[in-house]
Amino acid sequence: MGILENKVYTPDVKHNNLPLEDYYNKTDKFGFFADDGRSYTITRRDTPRPWLQYLCNDKVFSCVSNIGSGLLRHISGVRVTKLLEKGGNYIIRVPNGRRFLDISVDGGKVFDFFLESENYSLTVSPGTAVYKGEIDGIKIELTMFVPEEAPCECWDIKLLSEKDATVSLFARQDWGFWLAGIDKTLPTLETSIGKNKITALAHNITGIFAANEVLKITEEDIPDTIFVKTEVNYKRVSLANTISLKKGEAYNWFVVSAACDSIDEQKLAEACLNAETNQKELCRVKAKWDKIFQNNICSLPDKVMENFANYWLKNNLYLTYRFDRGGRLIGYRDALQDSWGYCLVDAEKAKEKIVLTLSKMYADGRCPRQFSKVNDELDVRDFSDSPIWAPNAVSAYIKETGDFSILDKPLTFLDSNETSSLEDHIFRALSYLYENRGKNGLIRVRDGDWLDGLGGINKYGDDATSAWVTVATFYAQNIMLELYNEIGDEEKAHLMRSRSDDLKEIFNRVAWDGNWFTYAFFEDGEPIGSHKNLEGKIFLNVQTWALFSGIIDSEEKIEKIKRSISIYLQTPFGPLLNYPPFVFHGERCGRLQNQAPGTFANSAVYNHGAAFKVFADVATGDYDLAVDTFRRAIPNHPDNSDLCRTSEPYSIGNVYYGPNNERFGMNLFAWFTATPAWLIHGVFEQILGVKAQYNGLLIEPHVPSDWNSYSITKIYRGTKYNIRFQRTTTDKGIYLDGEKQENNLIKSDSATCDVLVKY
Repeated sequence: MGILENKVYTPDVKHNNLPLEDYYNKTDKFGFFADDGRSYTITRRDTPRPWLQYLCNDKVFSCVSNIGSGLLRHISGVRVTKLLEKGGNYIIRVPNGRRFLDISVDGGKVFDFFLESENYSLTVSPGTAVYKGEIDGIKIELTMFVPEEAPCECWDIKLLSEKDATVSLFARQDWGFWLAGIDKTLPTLETSIGKNKITALAHNITGIFAANEVLKITEEDIPDTIFVKTEVNYKRVSLANTISLKKGEAYNWFVVSAACDSIDEQKLAEACLNAETNQKELCRVKAKWDKIFQNNICSLPDKVMENFANYWLKNNLYLTYRFDRGGRLIGYRDALQDSWGYCLVDAEKAKEKIVLTLSKMYADGRCPRQFSKVNDELDVRDFSDSPIWAPNAVSAYIKETGDFSILDKPLTFLDSNETSSLEDHIFRALSYLYENRGKNGLIRVRDGDWLDGLGGINKYGDDATSAWVTVATFYAQNIMLELYNEIGDEEKAHLMRSRSDDLKEIFNRVAWDGNWFTYAFFEDGEPIGSHKNLEGKIFLNVQTWALFSGIIDSEEKIEKIKRSISIYLQTPFGPLLNYPPFVFHGERCGRLQNQAPGTFANSAVYNHGAAFKVFADVATGDYDLAVDTFRRAIPNHPDNSDLCRTSEPYSIGNVYYGPNNERFGMNLFAWFTATPAWLIHGVFEQILGVKAQYNGLLIEPHVPSDWNSYSITKIYRGTKYNIRFQRTTTDKGIYLDGEKQENNLIKSDSATCDVLVKY
């Protein structure tokens, strides 16, 4: 028992407060999706934890919840509003910072709109959050959004009176101006009160809290609740207004909360106080999302799967592409995977981060663990997987756009005045991996690989190796092999083929454990993820990547791996990352063995790994299972529930607790994960079978046996493809505008074309 008490629960979510009989109650619901799937209405305040929505542009993100809590954060890392409880955790799970909209009617009690109004609801959709409620005969509708360019959160507060009344309004916000990961104390805020606004300056960011009509502005100190050892005060700033309404009369009050790093940005934010500008900006946001939805959109027999493919994965990717994992530093691998996923949302935008990330490389091919977009700060740990994700991102961008010129873009290095092409950067990184191998022939893990929890196994000898990194490098090399063949670089194509053949032979010989592949090896040969281990006998990722990469050298191994995953790893919430959990053994296995059993990476359902399994299921022809894997990764599978999962029904979770934890099925945290990138490619390309290639669209449906029809609309290089799939026993084939095609690679130069796929 003492050992378990010493295990850590990461992050700050050892348990929730629900009794277990409520935790496993599957009947309680807290809201519903709209019929078209584009919005979700939260009808109750007592969700298991605050349910969040993110609204963002390239400069700020706003986190809002069903009870008004949340924050505003600038791209620089400055968190303008109060965020966290004591101890501070970068992963936003239960924000304690509050927005306030207080309302008093005819001089009576002051009500907190977010907590006390009647008939209360919050409807979230990509780009907006709309609150509704009633207070003493006044109907209130509050629409929040972040404009396309202005770095602010906009409040459009609409009042509709059912009687003659005098209404007092108070908009309040808690300012913090904490620089994530750097501040040990909070800055002193120098505030200034103007005619209709209050401003503050900290960390070279100007905060603005303003309204179009204001009678009174106040500020007050409030106690610090982020840091345990500091006594720095926050500021609670307040805007007040009083209006007289006739029965049936409507009134709009416009409020902005902004974080600006220039005078021009301040002007953009304050312009949103104008009613016409405010509504124009809201229309721009909605039009942008309409355009995003049109790029890849489907109609499926499974409506929950359809809703996530069409709307909610894109909503999640829109945030993570811009703000990564919510910290001040960008994970190298995170940026590349988010960019890869974003190629199915906006490929031209995805290019920006691909180029930025690959410019943050050393001349010898090494890559930092993390880097900053706003300064030269680096996390220099040498994680072996950092560049592995680049070929996926670059090839996806080229396949979507046809723009091969990205390969020739000159980029700098972190440690050299030399420049070379983007393609050369990738080549150097893969060469560094291939040439940096241990005595067993597998690639060295160095400071770590994808599985952060195992980071540091090289401290017992630099020759520690990762079988997973080896198969992932094999996969990346084969993507570059295809690309080199396409551009006619025969020399590098031959080199990629030769290296992949070498890694394939070594991987199958060294890493095969009898029924599955071993995950890693210490320098002295001790394995991790082997039947020889007492704990952590089998790891998911090395199995799934082996299945979909094509590295396995026999059908017998494929069948054994599939059986082993089914026996040891499958749960109602998806596949476990590893099993059994580390409890008493594995003292050399990094922080992984210190995590509580069933949490985080210690035998929990790590959704990023589950998303990899979608690719593996398709590769092995298990199409029914691929859909099942996808459905268990998203938060609305019947085997889970709102109270058990605890997180939002419209956002992808990072980790579901495993069966060795009493809160089996609880989502550790949501939003900031690479899982949506893998799921969006998994659903549109792997399962539904429409995938951009260098010279057309590849059509290969991999759908369940009980799906008889479905459809996809995809915009590919300026052409809108309306693709209908129909199961049939005769006349199978692909028909482009009525003409049967010779193969399953199609291409049209028309503005719109119709495709019928009989499968």
